[in-house]
Amino acid sequence: MTLEDYKYRQSAIFLPMVFCILFSAWMLYDSTKTIDSVEYISGYIVEKGISSTTHRGNLTYCIRLNNNNQYFGIPLGAGKDASEMGEKYNRLFEIGSPIEVYYDNNLITKFENISRLIYRIDYKGETIVEANQNGRRIVGFVSLGIGLLFIGMRLWLKRKYNKG
Repeated sequence: MTLEDYKYRQSAIFLPMVFCILFSAWMLYDSTKTIDSVEYISGYIVEKGISSTTHRGNLTYCIRLNNNNQYFGIPLGAGKDASEMGEKYNRLFEIGSPIEVYYDNNLITKFENISRLIYRIDYKGETIVEANQNGRRIVGFVSLGIGLLFIGMRLWLKRKYNKG
């Protein structure tokens, strides 16, 4: 292996390695958030409905409270099941009813004026929606494993170059 080939392979592996490790750190950190570490708002429902103008063609059930201009969106997915779930929420939630929302915001959700990062919704004494963090944790560990594979590839390349 020539020096130029070695440098090219090392640099080609570097960016995906850094991306995977940073992404895994973010996902693992995000999966440790609890109800106590996210924002909380309570109020009365003033708007509700199914929104189809969200990203990736998925439906979102949106509600807005009297004391906040931001919409809170419950991701429904796509297809017939998503429409049925949206209708279920539409029958459940009543305008003027008190509701408690635990959510997280980031720059994207503030810009779009809709938070899809709902951790829990309490309505009429019941928990209606509760986020499951296992998916984020699994993605974080898988991404970490891929990042470690890239580190192993860099070490293998270095060892191979030093032998040749």
